[in-house]
Amino acid sequence: MNNINIFFNKRKKTYFYDLLKNLNINKKSQYKNFLINDIQNLDKAKRNDISFFHSIKYRDSLKSTKSNFIITTPELSNHLPKTKIKLIVKNVLLSVAKITEYFYPNS
Repeated sequence: MNNINIFFNKRKKTYFYDLLKNLNINKKSQYKNFLINDIQNLDKAKRNDISFFHSIKYRDSLKSTKSNFIITTPELSNHLPKTKIKLIVKNVLLSVAKITEYFYPNS
């Protein structure tokens, strides 16, 4: 099934570096030209999507997610596989809201 949002228009290009700036995370210049497709929950995320891990009850979903970029807290970060890029924030859900607003500016 094609997952198209008919209500809001998504930005054409979103770079990982811009998301880091939006979240006030130290700039990681090695990701400057890395395109991110969308923000999704752990179950639906694909390789170039950003996802989030905000509760230990989603640990099983974390094990099977295809996303390489995970927003989480310092307390939960040790549950992430070493192959994932961790985005450590104080408030995961607030950060998800900021990123969603960035992806869908007219929402």
